[in-house]
Amino acid sequence: MENAKILIVEDQKTTAKKIEKDLLKMGYTITSIASTGEEVIESIEKNRPDLVLMDIILEGKMDGIDASEQIQATFDIPVVFLTAYADTTKLKRATMTEPYGYLVKPFESKELRATIESAIYKHRSEKKLKESQMWLNTTLNSIGDGVITINLSGHVIFINKVAISLIKAESDYAIGKPLEDVFTMMDEQTGAKIEIPIQKIIDKGISTKISSNILANVKRNKITVEYSFEPIKDDKTNLIGFALVFRDVTKKISAEKRLQRYQNDLERMVKDRTLELEESNTKLTNEIVERKELEGRLRKLNLAVVQSPAMVLITDIKGNIEYVNPKFAKVTGYTPAEVIGKKPSVLISKHHTTDEYRQMWDRLQSGKEWHGEFYNKKKDDEYYWESATISPLRNEDGLITNYVKVAEDITSHKIAEEELIKSQCELENRVAERTEELSKANELLQQEIIKHKRADDKLQFTQFTVDNNSDIIYWVRSDGRITYANHAACAIMGYSREELNSMSVTDIASDLPENNWPSHFQELKNAGSKTFEALHKTKAGHIFPVEILTNYLTFAGNEYVCAYVRDITERVTINEQLKDSLKEKEALLQEVHHRVKNNMQMICSLINLRSKYLKDKECIEIFEDCVNRIKSMALIHENLYKSNDFAKINLAKYVKDISEELILFFGISQNRVKFSFDVDNISLGIDDAIPCGLIINELVSNTFKHAFPNGMNGEISIKIRLTNEDELELIFRDNGIGAPPNINFENIETLGLRLVNGIVTKQLRGKLKMNTQNGTEFCIIFKKHI
Repeated sequence: MENAKILIVEDQKTTAKKIEKDLLKMGYTITSIASTGEEVIESIEKNRPDLVLMDIILEGKMDGIDASEQIQATFDIPVVFLTAYADTTKLKRATMTEPYGYLVKPFESKELRATIESAIYKHRSEKKLKESQMWLNTTLNSIGDGVITINLSGHVIFINKVAISLIKAESDYAIGKPLEDVFTMMDEQTGAKIEIPIQKIIDKGISTKISSNILANVKRNKITVEYSFEPIKDDKTNLIGFALVFRDVTKKISAEKRLQRYQNDLERMVKDRTLELEESNTKLTNEIVERKELEGRLRKLNLAVVQSPAMVLITDIKGNIEYVNPKFAKVTGYTPAEVIGKKPSVLISKHHTTDEYRQMWDRLQSGKEWHGEFYNKKKDDEYYWESATISPLRNEDGLITNYVKVAEDITSHKIAEEELIKSQCELENRVAERTEELSKANELLQQEIIKHKRADDKLQFTQFTVDNNSDIIYWVRSDGRITYANHAACAIMGYSREELNSMSVTDIASDLPENNWPSHFQELKNAGSKTFEALHKTKAGHIFPVEILTNYLTFAGNEYVCAYVRDITERVTINEQLKDSLKEKEALLQEVHHRVKNNMQMICSLINLRSKYLKDKECIEIFEDCVNRIKSMALIHENLYKSNDFAKINLAKYVKDISEELILFFGISQNRVKFSFDVDNISLGIDDAIPCGLIINELVSNTFKHAFPNGMNGEISIKIRLTNEDELELIFRDNGIGAPPNINFENIETLGLRLVNGIVTKQLRGKLKMNTQNGTEFCIIFKKHI
């Protein structure tokens, strides 16, 4: 992380100059040195440093903590506090600003470097994590199918919003439960529960598609679903779980049944009522007027129904494909490797014009969402229809970084429409042949009544679905007046439907002032579709948190917002409780490691104090070896205290820290004995880290004492690598005078090597080999704890 730009905030010029000198030696760039809070803000706006070293005590009205709060509120720059004393009140205030580290003056250069690198690394990691979460959230929220993931024991570990909506339950209800308790299938005819062969599916470990069945959700409602199990594998193709993907096909099956009934009824009408058509013209005309009114209501309600797509494709801002999901591969025949890096034009057929694609691209580049249909070509040159939604994906700075296309294969629907049109033409010809005496006007009226009867059936179904939805549903005009509210809105808010229809949305939204409504409506209009959290107030005055999904639309020349509202009181309460509990546990574990480290340092101080009274050189060396061993264990707890993961130690850093401590203790010049490290990026638990540290301590100490006598120069190399998932190999080598051959580790007089042998064979249950050619080499192999 060298060449990072650092802003130093220190009102003591001598201290500031020393810090500047140390940082320049380390390769960092100093943007400026500030001594007051006002200078800090001005310097950041001008130079934009990568990190701020902030003294807590500053002259003027704004101290370091106030300046840090303003930096956090305005700029995304990490802050490390400098302090010369531990004032409890100020440290508590400083902690509230969430700094990236503390340095207590005076401090060492290596401590300064470690703190800066840790802070910059942590800040960059957090930024990358936020970007990854944005990608994942956008993709999951765009998928219209229900998705439930299970582990190999059949328990639910994730459920998306569509799945929650279909099973009518909160995610907290499903997570951790067996799949059969959440996803219950039953026979449509008998009502008997259908056992899903989860264990057989897991044992096979392959994709499994199951025909449609009836799903009985938590609210005891019943819907027809199609579902399949897709295997989830890790980067080594090991099976780790399954994704259950399902969709509601109730409307599709119901429409098929209604179509069949309609065809049967129409044939009967043709046979039985041909002679009565002329007499019923007047009656049909009246019915057409009534059904047109019903059609208008149907269109208005159908605008609120969203169809779920299945294929997902992500491109960069130039249109190069970066990701496609498995459904895309199944539909198009292209594997991800065949399309990654290419443009979606690999699917283009000659059905659409260049102008149509240009208009779509211009709309996306302007930041707007695009909806439409494509007639595309698969890899095998077969053509298919898809319904697609393409949305711009923005980063936290509001800049477009990618485009996400979510599409559904609608080929079967297109074919069904063509067949329906063909069937209708055939029926109309039969009617024409059998009703020669009817005029052309009668034929037109008959077609109208057929179309409006179909609209009537859809209207009744849609009206029932919206009225009986468990969530609150509002229709709001552009002036904020409520024009429609369903049964759930009346029950939850405590108002009658007549009362709600005479109210404004600002009457029930306690956090939305009336004068803010025009700008709020404009924001919803620009977004098209938006999900956000707010507060609602019931007729009794109770205020509760809600999640609101809005869709902007126009109807009959008027602008509306359709709002789906859900009570999230329980979710908000549980989230707050979990956050508080996690903070308490992290603080407690950090304090435990801190106290253990301090106690070990106190023991080292007591041993050093006692050794000053000893005269025997051998006893003094024993005391010094004990101190080094205790320090190697204390480093474990110091690293855990400063780490974000209180259960793992970074082995590479730990080995280097021990070696540096021993170099300082023995007073060895780095030009005389050079170290080389080749340590894999390995994290160990404390049960493995402490024995490894003691082994390194003993081998390095033994080498300093015996391998390079009379000021001899030399080299020490330490190599640690994973030979498989759970086995470590540690190779320690020096090019010194070499140890005596044929050493028996069981009877060796050297305490250090006897201790190494005991740790390896008894504590780690590993193997120890020694090679004395061209110096001394120790090879240690052991399995780490899982």
